[in-house]
Parts: sequence; structure tokens; C-alpha cells
Amino acid sequence: MGPRESDKALPYGYLVKVITDGWSLIRLSFALPPWPGPLVVDIHGEFMGPIADAIVPGTATVVEVFDPAKHIDTQEGAAIVREIEFISKPPENATHR
Repeated sequence: MGPRESDKALPYGYLVKVITDGWSLIRLSFALPPWPGPLVVDIHGEFMGPIADAIVPGTATVVEVFDPAKHIDTQEGAAIVREIEFISKPPENATHR
């Protein structure tokens, strides 16, 4: 795995905002319990509309890096996920132990 790829399971119950341009970016904002606190997940790619449409109602179960050009029998215009980036910002008053 690369430095920006990770196996993470984030509960829909903590998803507070979904922002997308419908094409190349989906930004998910999670309000997780006090630690680790707020987490933003940016999903970069192409044809991202159907993925956002599955995330909003909670029907998406897995989002992973995927390039259909590397696979056989993929549909024309399939979603391409090039990068998933996890951006966390600990609360200002948080302390590490």
C-alpha cells in the first residue's frame, strides 16, 4: 500500500457532510468521537457522481482506488478513483498520551 492508501472503516453515523463537484472530487466530513476528532476524506478521480450518489444514502459499502483501464470488462465511463486522502485535524485542546 502507498502512503495515502489505508484500510479504514468509517461509520455512516459520524458522516456530517458530503461535498462533490459530481466529476472529480468527493469530500466527506466525519465528526468522530473526541479522539481522533474531525476527519476529512477526499476522494479524487473521474466520473465520481455515481459514487457520491451511493455515499449520500449510505448504500456504498466500499470505496477503493480503482482504474478501469487496468481491468478487463469494465463499462465505458466507469468511475475512476485515483486517490483517497485522509486529512485529520486534532481538536486544538487535545493532548496525546
